[in-house]
Amino acid sequence: MTEFKLRQTFSNGYNDYCYGPKVLKIDKDFKYIIYYDNVKIPLTYISNTRFGNSEYETDIACRDVETHTIFRADHDDLVVIRRYNGNRITLDRIDFLNIEFRP
Repeated sequence: MTEFKLRQTFSNGYNDYCYGPKVLKIDKDFKYIIYYDNVKIPLTYISNTRFGNSEYETDIACRDVETHTIFRADHDDLVVIRRYNGNRITLDRIDFLNIEFRP
């Protein structure tokens, strides 16, 4: 299978997350998503923005070191947020339709 699943998440404010009922499937190459009725929605790359300096866990503005990659999907943007975890950048979450999805 060339897709991976993410689940809707909610934070309790203490960096703990619980999962909601919504599931988002994404092509590993970010060519499409499957969100509703198993219809493939194509993605178009828009931009990639890097925040902070990866030599530090947080930068001088106390912002987490992250990259935000934006893709356009039919009627909304899909934002892939990758976070520096001390030794490499890893997938943290995806924002789509004002819903946060995590692996």
